[in-house]
Amino acid sequence: MLVKKVKKLLIKAKNNVNETYLKYRNEPIEKQLFLLEGGQGKNINGNMFSLLRELSINEKYKEYNCAFVVTNDTVDMAKKRMKRYGFDRVKLVVRNSKEYSKYLATAKYIMTDNSFPPFFDKRDEQVYLNTWHGTPLKTLGMSDKSNLASLANIQKNYLMADYALFPNEFTKDVFFNDYNLNYVFNSKILIAIYPRNYVFYDR
Repeated sequence: MLVKKVKKLLIKAKNNVNETYLKYRNEPIEKQLFLLEGGQGKNINGNMFSLLRELSINEKYKEYNCAFVVTNDTVDMAKKRMKRYGFDRVKLVVRNSKEYSKYLATAKYIMTDNSFPPFFDKRDEQVYLNTWHGTPLKTLGMSDKSNLASLANIQKNYLMADYALFPNEFTKDVFFNDYNLNYVFNSKILIAIYPRNYVFYDR
């Protein structure tokens, strides 16, 4: 029985190691590259698309390129959307592909509204923003006994983030309590409107 458990743990640990990612961690950081990932590639709307829109239309970022994470199921829809908006400096990258590992390891600016894979280990030169994707009106982290497997990775992601954006104090408090971030989170906390909601304030 013990041997079976150990074997399962070893297989799980092996699956959390990405050799391609480790190889690219030795490559130079691409200082004018943003990587944006929404819903682990499943969401091509929301906060990450709104940030992508700003990066694409703001002249301040005209020298920068963007890698936008998709899945095999969302790539075609994303291609149509990028064409519709005329975002020609955007590279669509399928999550967990070799190309994805490269950009995750080398992009200077990395952003997500969820969490990056367990093998991700932010480099000192990278700048990491986590916005999450909604107000937690459901249970999360330690309060969600049915999904404890994701607790450690989300906690790890927040501890690596340089900036954590929360739309209100309530959301921040839920995260800090349910993911045990109190007293250990030392990075910048941003209390601000979610990027996806700025459209309601455009004049």
